Amino acid sequence: MFGSREFDVLVADRSVSMLDHAARKLGPGRVIAADAHNLPIHDGAVDAVMIVNALPQFHDLPAALTEARRVMTMGPLVICTFTRESLKPLFVYEYFGAPPPDRPTTDQVVGLLTAAGFGRVEHERFVYTDSVDGTIPALHTKANYLAGPAYLRNTSFWYRLDERARRQGLQALARDLRSGVLEERVKESYRLAGEYGHGMVFAAWP
Repeated sequence: MFGSREFDVLVADRSVSMLDHAARKLGPGRVIAADAHNLPIHDGAVDAVMIVNALPQFHDLPAALTEARRVMTMGPLVICTFTRESLKPLFVYEYFGAPPPDRPTTDQVVGLLTAAGFGRVEHERFVYTDSVDGTIPALHTKANYLAGPAYLRNTSFWYRLDERARRQGLQALARDLRSGVLEERVKESYRLAGEYGHGMVFAAWP
């Protein structure tokens, strides 16, 4: 999408398989294998940086944000992520007896960006209207998607569960799907998403 709008795109990822996927779209020379905490990019070499659904993967979030600031000139740094507030609409964890993930609050992310050297930070919550994204929050838009193992198998949450938890959770979801309970829970989840968001987009400038 960015390439078609005449942006020069460089994708950095530590996963070679993900880079292979990106290279097929962008062409050779547009991807690099890199650790977000130590990017092989010169100071101020890029205009802007985007981080999508990756903050939980950084073992040292302050260092990663400082590194993003180092390689960037005018900005913005755009971050699409899930915050602690965006957990409020999500209920599927209950079915599998799993605690929700530990996430920073919106205020904590703003504080980290400020500490990393960003002088202006804006943020706005977003709400999914479909499940195309395939994330756990996006699946909360459709009861049959939440109850479908084919969809859940594409999430990292699924792979953190043992086989017993998976089986029992799917059985409970199927029961509530048949009874109509799951549909009502999805409606309430969507109401809460309007208040708290499914996630948050941050934009930060030097």
